[in-house]
Amino acid sequence: MKGDSRSFTTAGSGIGYEGGRYISNSPTDAASKAGRKLWERVEKDKKYSAFKSRTSIKLILRETTAGSNKKSYYYNVSREAKKTPTVFKRGNVEIVSKWNYVVKSCDS
Repeated sequence: MKGDSRSFTTAGSGIGYEGGRYISNSPTDAASKAGRKLWERVEKDKKYSAFKSRTSIKLILRETTAGSNKKSYYYNVSREAKKTPTVFKRGNVEIVSKWNYVVKSCDS
């Protein structure tokens, strides 16, 4: 890990998924990454397809950085369709980003 990077995992979510590892400088940035992955699961995994009508997903992030106090953080992640999708390339693969993800801290 570089510099002040911290490690987080999804301890629970509104769709029943737990797990993953998200490296970030802040819990909010990690929640954005985790939320994006949760929405991806809702779209692509039949196990979570029942949650497609949701407008937001609540998730619990737990810090897993060595030496940390393992604090939990609570967030709501919603998504909004972009007016015009963003297209970018990674190597030979073209990636289309259709969503903006909005992360808001919430109470437990």
